[in-house]
Amino acid sequence: MIAFAIVVAVVAALILTCLVFERRQQHRLAADDHAFRAGLEAAGRTASWETVEARLRAGEGTLLVQLVSPKGPVREWWTTERFRASCPCDIPASKEAVLQLPEGHPYLEFTERFVKQALDPEDGVATLTEAPQSSAYQQSRAKYTTVGFGNMVVPARFDRERRLERELPGASVVTVIEWFGIPLVIPGDARTALLGEGSA
Repeated sequence: MIAFAIVVAVVAALILTCLVFERRQQHRLAADDHAFRAGLEAAGRTASWETVEARLRAGEGTLLVQLVSPKGPVREWWTTERFRASCPCDIPASKEAVLQLPEGHPYLEFTERFVKQALDPEDGVATLTEAPQSSAYQQSRAKYTTVGFGNMVVPARFDRERRLERELPGASVVTVIEWFGIPLVIPGDARTALLGEGSA
């Protein structure tokens, strides 16, 4: 009984340590993101969601949902360029299709240039905005969702209820995943890009 109690105490201590570490890390990420946004605002590279939403509904430009890391932050950007119209080749419909593309594929080369031109902190042309989160995500305590990438499984923090491409019919919406060194650009909001169109 004593040995069992010790094991339970050790496990509880480990869980508590992990929770404290996660909370501190989220506070640090939030502080870094706040500073990043403040810098872009000072540079005149921010816009209200109402302004961006109106332009997207009018069929103007592209909304890029940037997933900086699996733990966050998630940033929304708007650029005047239409992604689909600018792409020189067929656009893969899913992350699985993008992951299967060979190195040097025209789509990968195009998306790398597109993302750098749009999102570069110093010279990028995209405007930072902030799309509203779904009420279900705001109220949920479970912020992480398990996402498969080939043979890997990654716990990721994103709004799994929001689908901006459905809320804004005709708008150009893509998700930029920057977890693997090169940006992976997939059509749709983060939920569609990471979980697929038919996910529950």
